[in-house]
Amino acid sequence: MKTRRFISLLCTALLLSGCSLFSAGSSVSRITLGSSLEIDNTDENRVLLSNTDALAADGMYYASWGLGSKSPFTDTDGKTVELYDARLHLLLGEYENSGEAQSNMESWLASGRTEYDVLTDEEFLCGGRTYTKLTYRFRAENSPYTNGVSVFGVSGSSAVCIELTCRETFPDDPAAALTGFLNSCTYLEEP
Repeated sequence: MKTRRFISLLCTALLLSGCSLFSAGSSVSRITLGSSLEIDNTDENRVLLSNTDALAADGMYYASWGLGSKSPFTDTDGKTVELYDARLHLLLGEYENSGEAQSNMESWLASGRTEYDVLTDEEFLCGGRTYTKLTYRFRAENSPYTNGVSVFGVSGSSAVCIELTCRETFPDDPAAALTGFLNSCTYLEEP
């Protein structure tokens, strides 16, 4: 029980950490997360910042990308860092069955609904898959990110949460940028 609670808290922290920093990009053309998701990583507008399977033993996978330009930002500790105009975070959980995947996805969705000022909460169809899509504003005044859009879904025994968090300087439509990313994803198991 403690392990499950720790993983839930860690996943929530990863999802909501719009300020986490990675410095190196990657030229990997295809990324596979777990055994259920493959991503075409050839879009030059996205820079791979992180791809980790540190929690793979527990069926959790995380990747993030930077979009747009980088500019300096001074954090609450007075440290100046370079941040992208937007960050895309993907969390994938693989479970024993579809019921477990659904339960975990609903937990992530509930967290998103409480952590942000949600502007819209709707069903969203993309690539033949149905997601729940939230658009929102950040509550934290000290966050460099002001708004975002997230989708939550289940495919077979996998659950996914994909968040695009944006600064005011992000020049593109967040929903269109997220849709473009979703179209680069291929689920390797049936829904």
